[in-house]
Amino acid sequence: MKPLLFFCALLVLSVAQNDLDIFSPKPGYMLWAETVFKLPHASIGQCASRCVSMRGRCLSFEYNRRHSSCFGRRHGEEVLNKQNRPHIRKNRHYDFYVSNTEKLSRTLRRREHAPQRPSASSTRAPSTQASIVVLPATRFIPPASRRTTPTTTTTTTTTTTPSTRTRRPAQPCFEPVGIADGRIPNSAFRAWSYYKSYKPQGARLNGDIAWMANANNQNQFLDIDLGREVQLTAIGTQGFYYFFRQNYVTKYKIFYQNQRGSLTTYQEVPGEDKIFDGNTDASIEKRNKFTNQPFRARHIRIVPTEWYVNIAMRVELYANC
Repeated sequence: MKPLLFFCALLVLSVAQNDLDIFSPKPGYMLWAETVFKLPHASIGQCASRCVSMRGRCLSFEYNRRHSSCFGRRHGEEVLNKQNRPHIRKNRHYDFYVSNTEKLSRTLRRREHAPQRPSASSTRAPSTQASIVVLPATRFIPPASRRTTPTTTTTTTTTTTPSTRTRRPAQPCFEPVGIADGRIPNSAFRAWSYYKSYKPQGARLNGDIAWMANANNQNQFLDIDLGREVQLTAIGTQGFYYFFRQNYVTKYKIFYQNQRGSLTTYQEVPGEDKIFDGNTDASIEKRNKFTNQPFRARHIRIVPTEWYVNIAMRVELYANC
């Protein structure tokens, strides 16, 4: 059993290495584009195999070395042209892998024409055991004594009513937009004020630092530019420990803006601004869902209205998958 498992492991590693040979690495870069798959806790070879298995719907992927996760992209070698360079951004935690179109096509054609292995059921040898059939006992009646009994045929019509199933509405999905893992760049953050080195770009969920306002008043805000318009489904917030004291926001409002509109306050009841319940400590994420009123936005503004000790925030936004 152990030699068989070892052989299977070698086979999987060989396939992953062959798939990885299709891609050319660009270390220290990431691609800002739509995600076609996400694979957490994976090796680079596994990410390459997942991309190849999508049969042309994935032409590249970026690999996060810190979290050992990858994000598939539908874009190929065209993003390396000078006209499309704004989509590629530098990020020391990422490596960008783009496929060679000829190698990918050759691999897909070879796998299409590969002979299929017969299943275990089709190769099973026929049974040689004799089957014994027991017939019910019958009484022989001579032909002369047989009576012909008229038979009556009754036709019954059955009407079947097709069953109708009630389809449940699709549930919203919660995928991080990239604040915590660094896909949102530092230049996308802005704030009314900040204290010393606790700048707006420090407001990343589970990060080592946070955004802290230079003054505690209701003029403070944190702006985030997502780079593109997305359907937001939730927001997660954290506080921050500063000199062994907990600092966090307990109440806040959200303003949003799409690519064409103006800044709008988030409301679940028309005419009434929604005030979100924030954190109760500095370390645990408090997630609020926009299940009643999901919305599309590119710019987000978080305005603290109540806080504990000092205004300090680490955030993540979640979008529909």
